[in-house]
Amino acid sequence: MNPRRDFANRPSGQQGFTLVELLVALAVTVIVVLGILMLFDFNNKLTRVQTNVADMQQSERIAQYDMVRMARMAGRGGMPVTAGTALPTGSGISVLNNAPAGTNLIAGDTDSPKILEGTDVLTLRGAFATPIYQAAFANPNTFTLSGPGTPTTANATGGTVAICNKSPAGTDQDLTALTALIDLAGSGKIRKEALILVSPIADTIYSIVVLDPVNSTKAAATCPTGGITIAFVCDPVDTTVAKYRALYPAPAGASLNSSLTNVAFVGLLEEYRFYVREDHAISGDATSTLTPVLSRARFYPGTDLPYADDTSNLKQDIADGIVDLQIAFGIDVNSDGQLAEDLANPATDEWQGNAAADTALTGGLKAIRISTLARTNRADHDFLAPVLAGVEDHAYSTTDINDPVNGYDSTTFKGSMARLYRRRVLQTVVNLRNLTQ
Repeated sequence: MNPRRDFANRPSGQQGFTLVELLVALAVTVIVVLGILMLFDFNNKLTRVQTNVADMQQSERIAQYDMVRMARMAGRGGMPVTAGTALPTGSGISVLNNAPAGTNLIAGDTDSPKILEGTDVLTLRGAFATPIYQAAFANPNTFTLSGPGTPTTANATGGTVAICNKSPAGTDQDLTALTALIDLAGSGKIRKEALILVSPIADTIYSIVVLDPVNSTKAAATCPTGGITIAFVCDPVDTTVAKYRALYPAPAGASLNSSLTNVAFVGLLEEYRFYVREDHAISGDATSTLTPVLSRARFYPGTDLPYADDTSNLKQDIADGIVDLQIAFGIDVNSDGQLAEDLANPATDEWQGNAAADTALTGGLKAIRISTLARTNRADHDFLAPVLAGVEDHAYSTTDINDPVNGYDSTTFKGSMARLYRRRVLQTVVNLRNLTQ
């Protein structure tokens, strides 16, 4: 048997591949595999980017929803606002504009949360979570004062208000929130809740006092269908009372608004401050990556006392990745029912807080504009965001590599590298239902 003859006699289709054919096939296979891998890698990157952007958008929506909802209710219970100052201030709403570097949520308390430099702090007050209770003001025994001699609004140290299970119009009133505070005091936990007492004459006649749950009772002699008697403290010597007095017009040295001779409405007053907290990836290390958080703090109104004396109420986190919070006020200067905005001509601009050169406006406060700048939680080294000039009256630095919005250094890769994050600005105009002038 001759192997060479057998090989030569084989059909041509059985002779196999040449080396060149194998190399060409291998090259084609490698190209196809690389293409598939590149496609998978592209899809993976795209999915990651879309997920990060979706998370950012959801975070910003949550941030706006919470602030907008409470801003619409600001002043609920009868609390005014005063325009004509550097920014509108008042008991219902106020703003700390462009917080300086190193500002803490509680002035002088370095243990309290640190506010991100340049951001605004929005303070909202009102009866947010509980009903506005109606009192039977036609009965002179519904509202009583206590104090030396014959107590008056000038020298009273306290008093009581009877709130019935049914309003004067006969509708049911849910007194659960008030009775819960009375029960809480019975267990030794006393909260210095702020009560807003509003006159039947006008909403502008009101006082804010301290609830005295110890001397309050779950009974009211003036209520034929049952009710409770709320006791309160209004002695200006009390430090908390003194803070609450700053939230309403009262003559110097007087205990209450001099025109408050009867009470038609009672509410539990709350205060919330929305702010951007300066946090970092490594806690306590300001040189580590910035991880800003929009947070909400609850205080006893007009004070720096955390609600329920619980410091956890200073950091009720709402949304991650919020780099800036800015507030602008719409003030109807010419009373035409419109809010004109003209940054090029401040003389006709009816928005305050929207430009660095703002001057005080006088007129009716109609709305506020809440602006938030959010960024993705992860940097993308294949992306470079455009430079942002600023939002409202907060101008961003274009030279500081540590700027939380525009900071970027492609040479040393130091600083915030903020432009590697995708960002989005969201603005909402809120009509102030209870504060409109």
